[in-house]
Amino acid sequence: MPSSLDDRALLRCRQCPRLVSAMSAYRQANPGSHGRPVPGRGSGRSRLLVLGLAPGRRGANHTGLVFAGDASSRFLFQALHHAGLASATDPYTARLDGVRLTNALKCWPPDNRPTPAEFGRCARWLDPELARFWRPGARRTRVIVTLGRLAHQQLQRALSRGYGEPVQALGDFGHHRSQRVHPTLEVLSSYHPSLQNVNTGRLTQSMLNAVFEQAAALSHGKPRRSPG
Repeated sequence: MPSSLDDRALLRCRQCPRLVSAMSAYRQANPGSHGRPVPGRGSGRSRLLVLGLAPGRRGANHTGLVFAGDASSRFLFQALHHAGLASATDPYTARLDGVRLTNALKCWPPDNRPTPAEFGRCARWLDPELARFWRPGARRTRVIVTLGRLAHQQLQRALSRGYGEPVQALGDFGHHRSQRVHPTLEVLSSYHPSLQNVNTGRLTQSMLNAVFEQAAALSHGKPRRSPG
């Protein structure tokens, strides 16, 4: 269910004809599926934000719950649980602790290939979400983890659009690269936990765990590990 008036407005968004058409066709072929824009989840007051690319076809696009329903989400929640940021490894039942999950693009793009125009139109949803998460006047450090190069690039563009105070330019993507772009904003980047990256060994569970261990430590001031 939507958690705010903004989420209800997002669910009604029809700004990208290609995406609207693809999602409508998906709903017709898969009765009971979501097939609409997907809001983020987790408190807007969290000090850690995980930014993915877009809903997966059989993941969030199908379930309506960001990072739920596919192999990528299970891999991610293993890491969140390991770092003490989620109460369980099951994306459906886990309670998030101090972390918000969202995507740069709120709708599923066919073939996982968003267009620049679609990213541009979706900035109307991403920019306010980022502004609620962090402002230059924040007293405590916030951390953003970008999953994959494209999500990282969209964060670069969002930060460059301005926050009323200079923010250091976000550098290029690199796995487990940490960049302090403001005294209270740290950005960590990670390979996306896609099935292709996992199956080829480009990203392992231990590699992803290490990213979120660091993210938890930076955002909460000390390491956080799940029991057991």
